[in-house]
Amino acid sequence: MTLMFQKELAERIVAKNNTRKYGRISILSSAFFNIQKKIDVNKENFYPIPKVDATVLKFTPHKTNKIKKDDFSKLEKITFIFFNEKRKKNIKKIKKNFNFDQIKNNNLEKYFALRPENISKEEYFELCKIL
Repeated sequence: MTLMFQKELAERIVAKNNTRKYGRISILSSAFFNIQKKIDVNKENFYPIPKVDATVLKFTPHKTNKIKKDDFSKLEKITFIFFNEKRKKNIKKIKKNFNFDQIKNNNLEKYFALRPENISKEEYFELCKIL
């Protein structure tokens, strides 16, 4: 698929971890698609002229999805929990949603001192499998 989005939204979709724009939409969209930024479109190229610029993104499906389609609701839940309070550290979120054995067996303590934007997409996919 090739789709055009408002520039700010497109930046959030393609954002990498450890950036301010990284969030739920970055993770959820990358679970099934490889997303490439193709071109920025200036608002002057439209008539009537809108108030914002646009960006064209190309979505290519992964050969094998990063998560199972049945686990997508788990990924939505975990990203909602983590990004609901984006600037807080993860310790309470992890302790509330994972039991003691899951934390110990999967070494989830390493995420305690991090914030949600410091965890990579692949790590969120792994958390989804544990949940």
